[in-house]
Amino acid sequence: MRTHAAAALLAASLSLTDGFTIPTHPRQPSASSATAGSGSSVVLDMASKNREKIASRSKWAESRGYGDAATGDGSDSGMTFEADPEKNQLTVTPIASLDGTVTLPGSKSLSNRCLLLAALSEGSTRVENLLESDDIRYMLEALDTLQVPVERDADDKTAVTVTGQAGPIDSPTPEETMELYLGNAGTAMRPLAAALCMGKGKFVLDGVPRMRERPIADLIDGLKQLGADVSCVEETGCPPVTISADGLKGGEVSISGKMSSQFLSSLLMAAPLIEGDVTISIKDELISAPYVSLTIGLMKKFGVNVQIEGDMDGTPSFIIGADEKYASPKSILVEGDASSA
Repeated sequence: MRTHAAAALLAASLSLTDGFTIPTHPRQPSASSATAGSGSSVVLDMASKNREKIASRSKWAESRGYGDAATGDGSDSGMTFEADPEKNQLTVTPIASLDGTVTLPGSKSLSNRCLLLAALSEGSTRVENLLESDDIRYMLEALDTLQVPVERDADDKTAVTVTGQAGPIDSPTPEETMELYLGNAGTAMRPLAAALCMGKGKFVLDGVPRMRERPIADLIDGLKQLGADVSCVEETGCPPVTISADGLKGGEVSISGKMSSQFLSSLLMAAPLIEGDVTISIKDELISAPYVSLTIGLMKKFGVNVQIEGDMDGTPSFIIGADEKYASPKSILVEGDASSA
């Protein structure tokens, strides 16, 4: 019966270890309710829709080996059914095992970091498993505006090929102020604000009203310590971010690690674009150290090594040598993020 396959679907989605019992069909209206006019019509309509859902879910379950609709046998998946017509119910035993492949969607922050590093590298990079989200869309649109070549894959919406600039991204319109609209994409705003300070040109980075409530002052302060001409709204410490870039020569910067690891990650990713050595020190404590480690690992895939002094759980310092430059890894797969699944 198709009901058996639908039950298999329920077993797969609701319980892998415990058996359970479900009704085999919707309860029929009584004789008295059948004369109740519109009320009975609603009940019958619901029953009809329920049968349609069962048929659809049965087809899904059968296609994945959860039992044959004709025989009601789900033994291939370790599942068995026991129908009880008297009680109008079907008992499903636990599934013995599941076998298959699950592809996790790419991490949002790693998607945008991969896109930016590909844009800063020498050579072309195919980036795969990008998360389909507003943050990534805004980053791609920003790269388009900056005239960084990005080729979309017609057969795979999660893959693009980026032709890198082999260094900082300069404004394609140096005599004009270029405006970049980034919505509410913090994973685009922060790293772009740092990276664009390393090239040449005038930029304004802005977004939706909510973006203008998201603090970025700690990152701006760090960039100023390196000599960047950059500012945010003084009263709020939030975007818009205004940049007048003419390249940087290196130096030392001390920032807080309490606010957001993305500020440190943004400085780290921009550091190889500076002509001299860069030392970034944490002056209090570093929160979310594992995310910083992910950034450093990603930079290494693009050919840049970051020297770490001190304990990552304390107040570490990060040193990026003047000879460190980004080089394309040819292709890179964005790591999956279970929280995006």
